[in-house]
Amino acid sequence: VTKHKKWLGHDWKLEGSLSQMRNCFKGSDNRIQILLNNCHKCYLWGIFDIPPLDNWTDDHVTLIGDAAHPMMPFLAQGASVAMEDAWTLTHYLNKYNKNIELGLKKYQETRLPKANLIQKYSKENADLYHMNPSFKKWIRDLKFTIATKYPALLNHKFDKVFGNNVVSKYPIEFI
Repeated sequence: VTKHKKWLGHDWKLEGSLSQMRNCFKGSDNRIQILLNNCHKCYLWGIFDIPPLDNWTDDHVTLIGDAAHPMMPFLAQGASVAMEDAWTLTHYLNKYNKNIELGLKKYQETRLPKANLIQKYSKENADLYHMNPSFKKWIRDLKFTIATKYPALLNHKFDKVFGNNVVSKYPIEFI
C-alpha cells in the first residue's frame, strides 16, 4: 500500500509502473525481488477513505452495503456488514410493513452506529498495518506479539463488531 495525494481517474484497473512497484519493495526479501522481476504488468487499485454518512434514508428510499458505508478492506467486514444490513432491513420492513418510513428509520438507527464503528476500525487498521519504520511501528509490533500470546487483552476492542448476531437479534418470519 502506498499513499497518493491525488488519484488519477476513476478506473479500478489503472496500469501502473513496474519500476515504481519494484522500487516500493526495494531491500525486501530476495524471493519477493525474483517474483516482482517476473511481472510483466502491474495495476494500481484505489482504496478511498470516504467519511461516514450521517443519513442513509430519505422518505421511501434507503442505502445498504457500500452505498451506505463504503469502507477500506483492512478489517475484512464489507460483505458481512452488507449482509447484516440486508437482514436487519428485512426484519424492520416486515415488522413495520404498514409503515415503511418507520421500518427504514429503525433500520438506520440500528445499523448506522455499528457501520460507522467498523469504518473507523478499518481506517485505523489501514494506518496500523502500513506504518513506516518508526517507534510507533515498534510499539505496534509489540502489541501484535502480546496479542498473539494473550488475545483477550486486545480483542475486546472488537466485541462490538464480532459479538453481535443480527440473525438471532432481529428475527425474520418467512411467509
